[in-house]
Amino acid sequence: MSNLLNNPEGLASMRQRLFEPREELVFSADDMLMYWDYISNVWTSSTRSRLNDQGLQSFWYHCRLRPTTTAKPQGKGERQRTIRKPAPCKASLRVVAHHHRGLDGTFDKPHHWTLQLVDGCESHTHSLTDIDGWKKLKALMDIAGRKVANGYNAATISKAMKGRDRKEEEALLEAGGIAFSRQDVRNADGLEEMGYMTHSLTVPRKSDSEDSRGTVYSTLQRLEVLRLRGHLTLMDSTHETNWMG
Repeated sequence: MSNLLNNPEGLASMRQRLFEPREELVFSADDMLMYWDYISNVWTSSTRSRLNDQGLQSFWYHCRLRPTTTAKPQGKGERQRTIRKPAPCKASLRVVAHHHRGLDGTFDKPHHWTLQLVDGCESHTHSLTDIDGWKKLKALMDIAGRKVANGYNAATISKAMKGRDRKEEEALLEAGGIAFSRQDVRNADGLEEMGYMTHSLTVPRKSDSEDSRGTVYSTLQRLEVLRLRGHLTLMDSTHETNWMG
């Protein structure tokens, strides 16, 4: 498997700008879609306004390390673990979607976005590298998750993401993957976290006899139903790939 990363141009610089935009940034709809998942580990949604008559809708985000007052669980017999986490941070971001009004009077999808730190908010108490080491970003988890769903094992995916040379290693760092690990790849599909048992398999396609990888998964309860009731096969495929057989 070749290197999996195809970073947008100027990603490292853009992530730093999105980390703490003191000046207003303007993004086209396509650029917003391209870059936002590479900064998702920094900002977490807080609240939003309604779309107003001028076609503007505001979204507010807090730094993911914003201090909370959530009480710790008091259950007995729980294992005590120390989790190293950066200092609390009160940075906040305002994102505004700008919509055009159509001929029928309704607003279409946003045609551009503006982003800026909330007036008067504090700066981050940590660096972008700090939070990259603590929280994994959506873009990398999605890349790994797609390969897990295709049946590749975590070791193969992790090796491909880290690359074969210095240039490819730097691409992972540029994308915020300084602490991206094999365990993160295992977590990428979320199936085991939801209580499923998983197994990777490889079968030949009818169309060309080439190997096709996939993942089967089930809960213990469903396996017991299968045992009691006999043979049951459920088949599914990625959209528009039925032709592969």
